[in-house]
Amino acid sequence: MNITTRYNNVDIFHWVTSTHVFFSVSCRTKIQLANEIDDYTKKLLEDYEDLDKLSIQADIWHSKYKASRSVNLHNNNQLF
Repeated sequence: MNITTRYNNVDIFHWVTSTHVFFSVSCRTKIQLANEIDDYTKKLLEDYEDLDKLSIQADIWHSKYKASRSVNLHNNNQLF
């Protein structure tokens, strides 16, 4: 009976140890994933800001093009 109890305690020890390792790795993995998600979120926000800046620059250049085109058409019409 003493040997059976000893094996049961060893089995329980291994189960507790392996469970602890599993949860430790699982928690560490979740923390790493959370940090990666946070990094990707920051990168996405930076990319959206860059996209907004590029969109504004595109609108400015489009407006400049339309204005110069309008001025050129106006000047050409005055010649005729």
